[in-house]
Amino acid sequence: MRKTRLWLVTVAWLLAPAAGIAQTTPYYYRIDDFGSIVRYDGFDALLADEASQSYGSISTYGDDPGFFYDPSRNSYFRVEDGGAVLEYATLSDFLSNTNATLHVTVPTYGNDSGFFYDPDRNSYFRIEDLGFILEYGSFAAFLGNAVATNYGQVLTYSGDADFFFDIVRETYVRVEDGGAIVEYPTFADFVSNSNGVPLTTVAAYGNDRGFFVVSAPSIPALPAWERIALGLLLLVGGGYSGRRFGRTAPRAGGCASARGRGRDRRHSTWRMRQTRGFIAVRSRLK
Repeated sequence: MRKTRLWLVTVAWLLAPAAGIAQTTPYYYRIDDFGSIVRYDGFDALLADEASQSYGSISTYGDDPGFFYDPSRNSYFRVEDGGAVLEYATLSDFLSNTNATLHVTVPTYGNDSGFFYDPDRNSYFRIEDLGFILEYGSFAAFLGNAVATNYGQVLTYSGDADFFFDIVRETYVRVEDGGAIVEYPTFADFVSNSNGVPLTTVAAYGNDRGFFVVSAPSIPALPAWERIALGLLLLVGGGYSGRRFGRTAPRAGGCASARGRGRDRRHSTWRMRQTRGFIAVRSRLK
């Protein structure tokens, strides 16, 4: 029975990624018009304005037109009201406004409605203050304001609070100036302002400066080869039952038989070798 359980545990361990055990928790960040930074754990929490954590306020953030997360660079971006494009290498840097890298200043960026990165298209997007939707095919193009495609003007996008691509839901989200949250299933829907799904309205969102989402792993998934190595160690190491190497029952006088003591010594020696082997393999995996 014990061996059967160990087999089942090992198989479950090896197949965990395929079974979907390694999940992700989406964190949605909101920067309001006072520069306060708030995190929502999940899209439903964002819709309900049920904040999970507040990181305080950075007053200069309250004047800026756009913030976004770039998963291709694993960094955070801020576009200042004067058009400066700043990059933060870590979330802690962004939350404290420290160690920012100033890439360039494009004065016209300072008046725009929103910016975001779309990993599906590997492009950067800018929604101008007049509602024009502009696509940049590379980071260098974005910094140089070298527009790849102009998708035309959507007048109602002018003056909205922000826009972002939801990397978890793979949809385009618009936060209107009145606080309405509208979701577009496809890129074509977004650029044409069609088939938008109104989800809710949070009036306070209408004055905010930016929104973005980061997909944070809740259960780190080991690479396949590490899972296989550890799974085999579990199988081989745990596959020996206590009956094979365990103690024999003590005699009436309370003393174990010589044969039992011999088995105890073999068992202890084998366990010591097994433990050393596990530590050696695990150290290589780190």
